[in-house]
Amino acid sequence: MKGSDLKVFRKVNNLTQEQLGDYLGIKKSFISQIESGKCAMPTDKFNKLINNPYGWVTEMITNDGD
Repeated sequence: MKGSDLKVFRKVNNLTQEQLGDYLGIKKSFISQIESGKCAMPTDKFNKLINNPYGWVTEMITNDGD
């Protein structure tokens, strides 16, 4: 998953880094590192994001190994 796609996801779904981090159980700083391309999204967190119960738009994010 590309970090820029995660940022688009957050903006489209009107979420802050802190809100997304709280949902995924990771720190805001780690969300920032993912968005900047310094770290990869862990697979379990990616799956939690895709299968969210909130109806968030997820079409812009894919698990393409980036």
